[in-house]
Amino acid sequence: MAIVTTTTVERGPWRHPIFTASSRRMYEPGFLAARLPWLRLFLRRVNAGPLFVALGMLPLENELSSRAIAAFAWSAQRRHGTLSLAEIFDESVAARFPPGTTSDDLWHRDLFDEAQRTVKITTVREPYRREILDETRAGIADDLARMQDVVSRGATFYLTPEGHYTTDGRMLPMRGVVERLAPLTTIYLAGVSYDPFVARRLSMLYRVILFGAPLDAKSETMTRLTRTLAATRPITTSLLLGAWIHAHEASFTLDEAVAAVEDALANLPPKLFVDPELRRNPRAMVKAALPLMAGWNILKRDGDRYRLAGLRRHPQFPHVDDIIAFQARFFEETLESAAYARE
Repeated sequence: MAIVTTTTVERGPWRHPIFTASSRRMYEPGFLAARLPWLRLFLRRVNAGPLFVALGMLPLENELSSRAIAAFAWSAQRRHGTLSLAEIFDESVAARFPPGTTSDDLWHRDLFDEAQRTVKITTVREPYRREILDETRAGIADDLARMQDVVSRGATFYLTPEGHYTTDGRMLPMRGVVERLAPLTTIYLAGVSYDPFVARRLSMLYRVILFGAPLDAKSETMTRLTRTLAATRPITTSLLLGAWIHAHEASFTLDEAVAAVEDALANLPPKLFVDPELRRNPRAMVKAALPLMAGWNILKRDGDRYRLAGLRRHPQFPHVDDIIAFQARFFEETLESAAYARE
């Protein structure tokens, strides 16, 4: 959302907002409470969906087979009123809550966290499972029609077509909404990279390029779009450092890491875009990163040498098991797509 914020709130004009596609979970009670825990007392039952729509944030279902327990329960409750969890879910889910718990109880303070856990739709009993599947199918058709109408009328529409964050560093498949909208409009691509190792506050870099006039939805065209997007992502310190450490495996010093990053910079395909701070002073960027990586237990420090830790998790990437491997795959995919890079 930083991209939308900087291009509308900071740069305007406000009278022409950017429409966006957002997960349907944002249009259900409890979404804000799950994201803003310090305000949970006041937000557990708040459904901010109408506000999001008024701001130009259009719903799109991106969780087809798995959702939070509360999301499935809310779907059943909207049609049938308050139900016991034992009616909605099989025993594997219902047993997580006190006997007699109802769908309306899931927003209470003591049950809220457990209700946000993700389960498969196969845990939902009939007829609610079939109703949810039918509702999902109809909702997707309505969502896509609404987006096509917005784009056809000339609006700027921002879309994250992968639908979810990657957990291994490689881009996820583009969802069908791209194929529906691509023939209708001129396309700009926003390549996003994160630089998680260089500061405690997560650094995000993005680069926007013009992809071209309306295009068809044939597979070769979509492949070109995907590869161009991968090549548009900025090269960061974390990418180069993570890729080298992942391949190096042995312990190393600061000077060895700096030399490796400088060598990688010198051998990059010329059209790839490099973070200007990294290009200007790679030693300073690597020097800032290594102690932070040790502080997060991604690296172990022994005197002036560093080595990989056994568990390589980053606090800003809770669903990524190995942040070093993540960066290595991200960088590898960017290099594989370098021929599609644009100046």
